[in-house]
Amino acid sequence: MKRMHVHVAVDDLQHSIGFYSALFAAQPSVTKADYAKWMLDDPRVNFAISTRGRQPGLDHLGIQAENGEELKEIYARLHKVGGDAGQPMTAHWGVPDPAEAKGNPAEIALAFKDAYRMLNQRIGIFISLPLRSLDQISLQKKLKEIGGMEGATAKVAELS
Repeated sequence: MKRMHVHVAVDDLQHSIGFYSALFAAQPSVTKADYAKWMLDDPRVNFAISTRGRQPGLDHLGIQAENGEELKEIYARLHKVGGDAGQPMTAHWGVPDPAEAKGNPAEIALAFKDAYRMLNQRIGIFISLPLRSLDQISLQKKLKEIGGMEGATAKVAELS
């Protein structure tokens, strides 16, 4: 069974583990000195963070295959539409950092719920894109549109 893969580069791994553990209501399934990963079922995503020398923000997106047959299926679909898995695209889907929220416990909890809702909505829209019928330019445009949805951070505006 396939799942989305999202990798985010972070500055402070321990702080980010605390943030995403609260956001997902789960501890990471894998933790290393410079890396943490959550295998979530709702939304179905392999979400990873690391401090591996990259600029903080979205590092990469992908589709995780469980076995060689699923991977062959994904590559066959890409090949059928002229796609090339070797040409990655990037997009910034920034949302306000709920760890920065101020106020009473209810207001802080709402900030975490809002961040989760926004990320879940963006991932859901991405998963439902008709990848077979989108050329590279159209897909990049859709990724930017998703990033500019309600609640987008100022960095998204800078990148547009």
